Amino acid sequence: MKKIITLLLLLLTASAMAQNPDNINITTSYFNYSYRNIAPIVPQDPLFFSYGVSLESNPAVRSVYDDATLIDKITIDGQNKITEFTQDDYVLSINPGNLEIMSNDPGQGMGDNYYMVIRYKFKPAVKLTKGSTDLSSYKLYAIVSPLDQTEAYTTKNFKTAKAASDYWENNRELIRNEIMKKELDEMIESIRAFASSHYGFYIAFKSYEPLKAMNTKKHSENDAIQENTERLKYLLAQLDGTTPLAEETIAPQLEYFKELAERYTTKSKADTKLRYIAFFNLCQAYLLLDRPDQTIIWAERLIANDQSPRDGEKFKKEANELINLFRDSFFKTRQFETTQYHQES
Repeated sequence: MKKIITLLLLLLTASAMAQNPDNINITTSYFNYSYRNIAPIVPQDPLFFSYGVSLESNPAVRSVYDDATLIDKITIDGQNKITEFTQDDYVLSINPGNLEIMSNDPGQGMGDNYYMVIRYKFKPAVKLTKGSTDLSSYKLYAIVSPLDQTEAYTTKNFKTAKAASDYWENNRELIRNEIMKKELDEMIESIRAFASSHYGFYIAFKSYEPLKAMNTKKHSENDAIQENTERLKYLLAQLDGTTPLAEETIAPQLEYFKELAERYTTKSKADTKLRYIAFFNLCQAYLLLDRPDQTIIWAERLIANDQSPRDGEKFKKEANELINLFRDSFFKTRQFETTQYHQES
């Protein structure tokens, strides 16, 4: 009886495949994910360190942020921030400086639209030190705000030039605080981005990563491909830079796409495109699993399949870059928490 059932299933599968169209429509869907940068531009020895933030503030800055709030906002991603430190520790020293108003000039837009243009300079000074050694690869304040560069702030529009001028005269302190907050927020983000890329392990966000599926309802594989691609996309999008995705979590999808490529082996347009979908998704999955060895295996099959071989070449290039990155790095994954390393040190 079992032999009869097996034979019937084979006949039904063969019949369905025989009725499949000669061509299919490939679709692309996208997802976002995050990963941790593991190659600081200026790696320290040890790689992981604790640091404090030293702030030299002033009344103008404190009108926007008190010292504790500003210090709390300034971080080096992946490193351990401490509140009690000495000058012999790693210290991120910040002097936001003051806001220097250079001029205030009237301006006119289209029609009866008048405004004031406030020109100013804001030059914070930032450096990372350990003891008497300045570790800054170059002056951080040049990144935060280029020297001697004049910035401009434009007020809202008014119906008359006098109304615009009066607004400035009556709201100088408010406008100064608006400008100061804008500059401080930009300074905070610039320090974080610069210090984290040079000395830390920041989490990077990557968007519009593709996976392939199909949209040919007459093909017997259409629904299964769509379901497996959507599930794979959902799982890969969980990558947040802190927690690795276990291979067994996506094992059903990996096995499905491997088996798909083995079942559709002819040189027909439809079969070639089905193999392309399978190989592409396997490449993408293994690359994000931090398995460049497997990525290369499936990239070579993607190239040999001769349906958009450049995609295979791209995956192979990215996999080789990842191999080199891991070879030169303490880390063998781009998904991890740094807390464990600070506890060990």
